[in-house]
Amino acid sequence: MKDKDSYLTIVAPSEEILFKDRNSKFFGYAFPV
Repeated sequence: MKDKDSYLTIVAPSEEILFKDRNSKFFGYAFPV
């Protein structure tokens, strides 16, 4: 039996997010597909 894959997406792009961890900085983005 095969399961059907389903995916969720966002409606609009998110704002830029700055994540800091152990003296490192990462910018996060999310875009709808």
